[in-house]
Amino acid sequence: MHGHDWILDLVIKTVLLRRKRSQVVCLPEDVAFPDGVGEFVVFREGKRRVIVPADSSWDDFFEEPRIDIGEREQPVARR
Repeated sequence: MHGHDWILDLVIKTVLLRRKRSQVVCLPEDVAFPDGVGEFVVFREGKRRVIVPADSSWDDFFEEPRIDIGEREQPVARR
């Protein structure tokens, strides 16, 4: 694959429904949350929204194998 073609395998399009003052995102079965997950936290990132289960933690997010923040050198503290 060249460029970012691989990302097309990860992207699922869906629809946004408007109900009075609320919005509903319809998730297809292959990206649906597991049974028993009923509360969510929504993070705003510009125009994007990230939806995660309310009982999830940031540790869960960073433990995913796709996340690699790499090594970095800490700057020397100045006094």
